[in-house]
Amino acid sequence: MKNNNIGCFGWGLILFLGLVIFSWAITLWYISIPIIIIAVIIYFYRKNNPEIQQRLKEKEAAKEQAEHERQELHQRNIQKWQTEDLSKYATKLSELKLKKTEYAIYSPDSQITWSESRSRTKRINYGGLTSSIHIAKGLNYRMGSIRTASQKEEYMKEIVTGALALTNKRIIVTNGTDAKSYPFTRLLRMVPYNDGVELISDSGKKVILSGFDDATRFNIYLDRLTSEE
Repeated sequence: MKNNNIGCFGWGLILFLGLVIFSWAITLWYISIPIIIIAVIIYFYRKNNPEIQQRLKEKEAAKEQAEHERQELHQRNIQKWQTEDLSKYATKLSELKLKKTEYAIYSPDSQITWSESRSRTKRINYGGLTSSIHIAKGLNYRMGSIRTASQKEEYMKEIVTGALALTNKRIIVTNGTDAKSYPFTRLLRMVPYNDGVELISDSGKKVILSGFDDATRFNIYLDRLTSEE
């Protein structure tokens, strides 16, 4: 769910900084040329030094090994989350008023943002071909129509950010002042992401939960709990 695109503003900023640096290098050539020469010497020294290259290879190998071990651990966790007995996590929470047969199963450490889909009407002015006819001094008659059309557009509105509790009956997000809950009976479909989930009800309304460091465990538990309903 994250957007990593730089965008026009980002590229514009990079281009601006590049021009500033280039202008500085041209103006202060007596400083920039020695810096460039020193940088080139250091680069070729590091590139041709066997000890430095060996350390770099070892560092890269250690990084790859750590990533491999992290992936293996993640896969083992996924297998455990898919099969473990969730009732062993069942607990009552003093800060939440849960139903008699309702128990909290999982709560992530990160603060979660609850966003809901909203629709608004956008007015669109007449967009056909137009022309104008001069009638009198300072007055032109505009050919075309003054009528406006409207269209509905959907957007996501942040409602509350706080602690999330996944129970055996619903999802709850609360910050002590505001709270929202999503009963499993409303859920028609879920779309999991690495850092959140999109919940879609039978009416088509969407709720997005975002802010997870890693939403895998939550999404697996949610899928299991809703499948058992």
